[in-house]
Amino acid sequence: MIVKLSGQRWIWVYAAAVVVWVVTVSAAGRGLVSTVIAAATVAAYLAIVGVGQMFVITSGSGNIDLSIAYVMTFCGFVGLRVMGGDNALLVPGLLVAAACGLVVGLVNALSIRLLRIPPIVATLSVGFVLLSGSQVLAHQGSFAPSPGLAGFTSARVLGIPWIVLVGVAVAGLAAVVLHRTAYGRRLQATGQSEPAAVLAGIRTGRVGGSTYLISGGSAGVAGVLLASYAGGAAVDLATTYQLGSIIVVVLGGSLISGGVSNVSGIWGAALFLTLLVTMLNVLHVSTAWQFIVEGLLIIAVLAAANPRSEGTTVGRGPRRG
Repeated sequence: MIVKLSGQRWIWVYAAAVVVWVVTVSAAGRGLVSTVIAAATVAAYLAIVGVGQMFVITSGSGNIDLSIAYVMTFCGFVGLRVMGGDNALLVPGLLVAAACGLVVGLVNALSIRLLRIPPIVATLSVGFVLLSGSQVLAHQGSFAPSPGLAGFTSARVLGIPWIVLVGVAVAGLAAVVLHRTAYGRRLQATGQSEPAAVLAGIRTGRVGGSTYLISGGSAGVAGVLLASYAGGAAVDLATTYQLGSIIVVVLGGSLISGGVSNVSGIWGAALFLTLLVTMLNVLHVSTAWQFIVEGLLIIAVLAAANPRSEGTTVGRGPRRG
């Protein structure tokens, strides 16, 4: 059993998260439970957008979504503006934020599929447009979240934050879609070999394009939830999520080249990254050194999870394990 688990790449990221958690608690001298609960609360937002990014990356062909951070910020502003601090407008605010994210996802998909713009360029360009929109909204004043939604993002049930349960539910739904539905099988087949998928009768354009809608929708909802948790939207609300959403996918065991996804590892990677930042702050590591330490530790986890030739799985290779 132990040997079988050690062969799963996502196990290593959970092990790394536990190590970082122990070091953090030992250095602080307190907070055994509160530290992991606080980390899980913050990690939930990263896990939600990480799942969306995973769908995009799974579709293969160099697909990636670099607009996620900008979608989160823009939708956070828009959602809170619709709510206007009124509980009666909570649902409309959430729906508008989700719809906004879906529209951005559609624009990304059309830019890539119809205009033949490379995914990196297309999504980043759309992101810059959204950044300008966020700056315009920021200059119009601050927008308060609905008290009900703000309370929900920090509330707990049986000691577990509601937002964590939402993140787990999103991951569970993604796992079912990817591994128990025809759409999930078509998506992974497209990522493994698009020409072969076309010969099998799969409409790869629709399958690949739909992943950007999933990514945009999840980023839109996560953005308004994060803005409510933070007490308001800001231009730099989701800056770290641009690369963070990609890192959790890779650390979680999915192939960056597409075709193989691993939902189980998303949460472990999100917890690891969140606890890592907490540990460095507790150890009073300077900002200049934090990025260096974070990079080295991420490389170390990837090396442990991908020994020998499996380390090449971040690119297109023969192994699909």
